[in-house]
Amino acid sequence: MKHINEVISRPSQITHLTGASNYTWVHFRDGATVLLSKPLSYFEEYLPDFVRVHKVAMVNPHYIQQIQSPPRAKTPGSVTLQNGVVLPVSRRRWPDVTDALDRLTRLENSEFTQLANNQRGVGESLRGRVEQETGVPSQLITPPSRQVYAVIKDDVKSLLLQQILQEKWPQCTVRFFANGSSLIDHIALREPPALVLLDIRTVGWNGLNALEELKRDKRLRAIPTVVFISNQSGNDVEVCYATGANSVISQTGSHEEFKNAVERICQYWLNFAALPIARSLRA
Repeated sequence: MKHINEVISRPSQITHLTGASNYTWVHFRDGATVLLSKPLSYFEEYLPDFVRVHKVAMVNPHYIQQIQSPPRAKTPGSVTLQNGVVLPVSRRRWPDVTDALDRLTRLENSEFTQLANNQRGVGESLRGRVEQETGVPSQLITPPSRQVYAVIKDDVKSLLLQQILQEKWPQCTVRFFANGSSLIDHIALREPPALVLLDIRTVGWNGLNALEELKRDKRLRAIPTVVFISNQSGNDVEVCYATGANSVISQTGSHEEFKNAVERICQYWLNFAALPIARSLRA
């Protein structure tokens, strides 16, 4: 029992647990595993923040990078962890996974707001330390941007995106652009956003031109850029990736499908991904 308590005393270091019969493997973020002679159900009481995604697996939601809903009846969904491990999610446990991610998102949003409040009023001594350690004048360094720029001409999709950010990422703001040219003109003189969304389906290949401009400029190419295309777009997926897109989302164009995709995209880029420090583009 003492050995078990020692193993699970560091839940933040545990990515997931897998079980078979009366044995459980505990998997740590550094790749280490420990075999314990207890069934997986035993650990649900001691790791209440973990999610039982399947009869053979429990997951630490902090390490979930991507989720895939069940594609059809009687087939499982899946979760992909930050270390690349893919685990099944049974259909009846799917709501538990989405609820856990929603709770995690709300918690992280609250913590971010508190951190921002605590960091106000930083003195000149800290600014001097930043300059000394980075070699960059402190006025040119800001925390990662919390803005999302979107090139979308569909009013319903624009409203959905705005609602999602207001509800789940209230510390973020969104700015819409009618075309790729106006996006480039605006972004060239301001702090880079945390994320750019380009809907090629509604703005046409002008959006692809904007993507090309973003990735050509060494000051802008690190901005995460997600492109939406039609799922009947032939080789457009290859073209977008070759141009520098970080992700390409192929969809039918339904608003519900768009809403689900945007939630997952923001979940990854605004919660899990490490974003570059923003540097003034006017320097």
